[in-house]
Amino acid sequence: MNFLRLFVLSLVLFSCKKVEFDKISSSFWNPKLALPIAYGTFTINDILNQADSIDKYLDPANRPLLQLKLNESIDGFSIEDAVKLPDFNSFPEQSVYSFSKLTVNDLNTLNTITSNNQGIRKDFIEILRFFDPSVDFNQSFDLDFSSGSDLPVDFKINKIKFLDGKIRLNVKKGIPHKMVLKFTFNEITKNGKKLQDSIVYQPGMSYLDVNLAGYEANFSTKKLSYSVDEMIIIPTAGVIVSTDQIVLGVEMTGINFEYIEGYFGKLSIPEIKDTIKIDELKGLTGKFGITDPSIKLTVKNGFGIPVELGMDNFAVIRKDQTKLPLVVNTPLVIKCPAKLGDPDVTSTLEINKTTVSNIEKLVSSETKEIQIGGKLLVNKDGDPNSTINFIKNTSSISLDAEVTVPLTGYASGFTFADTSDFSYSFDGLKSLQMRLVYRNTLPIDIDAKVTFLDKFDNPIKVGNQVLNLLSSSTDKLIKSPDLKYDTKTLTWKLDQGDLDKVPFQNVILNVKESDLPYLKNAAKVVFSGSFETFQGSKESPVTLYDYYGLTIKLFANVEGNVPMK
Repeated sequence: MNFLRLFVLSLVLFSCKKVEFDKISSSFWNPKLALPIAYGTFTINDILNQADSIDKYLDPANRPLLQLKLNESIDGFSIEDAVKLPDFNSFPEQSVYSFSKLTVNDLNTLNTITSNNQGIRKDFIEILRFFDPSVDFNQSFDLDFSSGSDLPVDFKINKIKFLDGKIRLNVKKGIPHKMVLKFTFNEITKNGKKLQDSIVYQPGMSYLDVNLAGYEANFSTKKLSYSVDEMIIIPTAGVIVSTDQIVLGVEMTGINFEYIEGYFGKLSIPEIKDTIKIDELKGLTGKFGITDPSIKLTVKNGFGIPVELGMDNFAVIRKDQTKLPLVVNTPLVIKCPAKLGDPDVTSTLEINKTTVSNIEKLVSSETKEIQIGGKLLVNKDGDPNSTINFIKNTSSISLDAEVTVPLTGYASGFTFADTSDFSYSFDGLKSLQMRLVYRNTLPIDIDAKVTFLDKFDNPIKVGNQVLNLLSSSTDKLIKSPDLKYDTKTLTWKLDQGDLDKVPFQNVILNVKESDLPYLKNAAKVVFSGSFETFQGSKESPVTLYDYYGLTIKLFANVEGNVPMK
């Protein structure tokens, strides 16, 4: 924020350009001989036009606002950070059929049928139902998505569209004959049709992998179920015994989704935490503070979940690395899309003195960084039976921060200096009086010094003391004008209509006769000092408008034979 540094240095108002004699107004002084030393003017806009860290200067007639170029995207998180669906590779093995149900006579009859039809395809389900009419080839598994890493116990998925993943069907035990099993997964569909496939079993274990990409599933019953719709046997020279079983195993692994819909409970979302560098004021030697800054957080949310951001990691990191917490009174509510398929929703949240009681600590000469972040609370008032959450694979939450700074604050302890050539000889000088003439419409008192340097830039001293002309004056201040308290902005200000009422002021600078010989070595004149607003009181902030400014003249009145170089 270079404008503040310029603010300090511009108060010096010296330039190497000298004023012609006719530019010295006789209404202020009627000298016998006036030697102009320095002249300058500036306004707030002169400062702002040079400040490369200012993005906008908004509505100065109402309230001056600086929008700093601190627009930064704060690290948020994506869906991979929030939802990791579990693998289901441990579904209990299911016995589709156990031949222990058949009597010895039934087994003998079954083996007679298979031995008489070797190499011939037979409907094995029809054969088994001849012996056991109640046989059921439907299977189901409990599906608990909350078993995933960091997922809450009430996390459930009603609908899912798979981006990736697979189902593996294992025939872990079977009969000593070749079989073809056709099965249907009831909850998994594509284009309205249920997932169907077939697995060929040879004596020993066989398996089939089905790619789930592009399939959708309805798991609202928290079940994964399938049915064996057809079982074709091609008999070989084997014999089925009572201990034989047809055992199937199912796995569902590598699940990634295009979207999920359900209820996600108090989903554990990674904490948002990032810093914004704001050390433009770090080079200032005094203290400067903005009493009414604000941070606008633009939050883009693609999660279909009610979210609140608790700003419990909001703090100022100072130049000395100490941390000053800024307490946000209430969580920030982040809006979300209303239904699946809606675009991401952008919320604008503002942190200001209404929500942060010590917001005046945010932007000051002590600030190095602003730490922004906190925990995200989801489904605060959610109901598992009625609240519908959804997330897309592209869902994310991200924040952009923008710092807006009204030109309202306090300042104290700043030092400044500037130098102008001083190329006059005062041989034969009988008397010397300097005068500072100024018109100040800035809400700032300036405590100044007028000193001199020799050609080696060493201060001109009288004895051990630096020669300071203002030390001989009874009025050492460039005074602020009379200000009015504005109840709208709660600051002190000078109305634009009162500018013309601000008078020119004179400060007389007397040079002691005993000090005159020391000036013959002067090569430069230095204007320096410090300034502050209301003694630097944070409780009495002022507002700086672009119509404020300062005009200053510094010149000498001499009498005698004074040759000029």
